[in-house]
Amino acid sequence: MNQSEEETIAALRLLFAKIAELSQMNIREMLAPGKYGEYRAALDAAYDSLVFVEDALDSLGMKLENQHWRISSAFEELTPLPLQPRTRADTALELFEQELQRWEHNHPNFNV
Repeated sequence: MNQSEEETIAALRLLFAKIAELSQMNIREMLAPGKYGEYRAALDAAYDSLVFVEDALDSLGMKLENQHWRISSAFEELTPLPLQPRTRADTALELFEQELQRWEHNHPNFNV
């Protein structure tokens, strides 16, 4: 795992931790000295982590789209024109039609 991936995972873990911390805070205790500062610090850290994770996901999404485009383009370039495989019956019918045309050419006055 590269450093960017580790930082993104750490930011996501911090985001979960700060949300859990905020959910444990009792609103009535906010009036106690220092509690509001704890709330603001946890809230700021949560939002900072959220922004970091959002940026990382946007970047990852762009990388995914780039790989999708790269592989799809190469695949389209390498895919031959759609040809229907010929069966033995197709070959036999084509030979029969050629023989029939030759016969009709050689016997123009013969009507079936």
